[in-house]
Amino acid sequence: MWVFGMKILGISSILGSINFVITILKMKHPDLPIMKMPLFVWAVLITSFMAIVSMPTFSADMVMIYTDRLGVSGFFNPAMGGDPIAYQHLFWFTFHPEVYIFLIPAVGMLYEIIPKFSRKPIFSYQSGVVAFILLGVIGFASWAHHMFATGISFTEKTVFMIGTLAAVPASAMHVFNWLATMWGGRIKFASPMLFAVGAIMLFFASGAGGVVNTAIPLDFMTHDTYFVVGHFHLMLMGTVSLAFTGFIYYLFPLITGRMYYERAAQIHFILAFVAIILVFVIQHLLGLYGMPRRVFDYTPIYEFIIMNQIATIGAWIVGISYSIMLANLIKSAGYGKLATEDPFEIGEMYYDYARREPHY
Repeated sequence: MWVFGMKILGISSILGSINFVITILKMKHPDLPIMKMPLFVWAVLITSFMAIVSMPTFSADMVMIYTDRLGVSGFFNPAMGGDPIAYQHLFWFTFHPEVYIFLIPAVGMLYEIIPKFSRKPIFSYQSGVVAFILLGVIGFASWAHHMFATGISFTEKTVFMIGTLAAVPASAMHVFNWLATMWGGRIKFASPMLFAVGAIMLFFASGAGGVVNTAIPLDFMTHDTYFVVGHFHLMLMGTVSLAFTGFIYYLFPLITGRMYYERAAQIHFILAFVAIILVFVIQHLLGLYGMPRRVFDYTPIYEFIIMNQIATIGAWIVGISYSIMLANLIKSAGYGKLATEDPFEIGEMYYDYARREPHY
């Protein structure tokens, strides 16, 4: 049932991605060149290409594991001459790019929020496009960094370590673009911008943990510990979720015609930002103390108990903060103040992508 469920999910992802690619490339206005599209559209385009390339590999993987279970084949069964490590290669060839499929749309959302609330055009459009393309390619050049402890050769490990480190300059291009856009701008720290800045800060923190996992000697110490759990989920919650949340607040008045309660949104940000740090930075420390992942319980060592209690408190605070958001948006959709043409009172300075110049 799991295999069939994954096959159906893969088909849906491929169909949705094809829809986005064809819409962006073939149905845009003929007078709008591809290098003048909004960077958020570029993010969706690159993400869609990645899904189209990565999903068929896992679909083949699912067919192989299913026939293995039926006893027809032995692709991953050593007793029949198969190689269980081959399953990991096929799995991670899909699901390491999946990490970038999470991340890249969030990066595109930040490109919508940051220029708007900085009251400045994006610093370098071209470098943003190049960085998206690089991340899309690098996502397929680094899958085996999940497999340093499996016994693959040192040459393979070195290649994939270098391939993974190549993601650092591509990510740094985005971060530099955001910071250079904010530099000298008249920034308005409305809730979408608060979440955007929080996402950038935690992007730094989660990326630093990724560099540790990339170095082969350090990876042997952190592999299959809670350090890896903390790194991955600090990126997911700290960068992706905060960026998505800021984008929801940004779009809310445009979708509903009403404003949310700004003070409640600010409280949501403060609670979520602090709590995400509590949960996932603590998990990094748990990993360094040797707590393994993928176990249902942990050894009752004093340090483990204290740190897990702190992380649990942080997780409850995250849940409370998003409950505040949900209540805020539901109530505001019906009773919030009517939004104006400039709902965030920015002064409406925006960037005209077709003419490549700012307008006021």
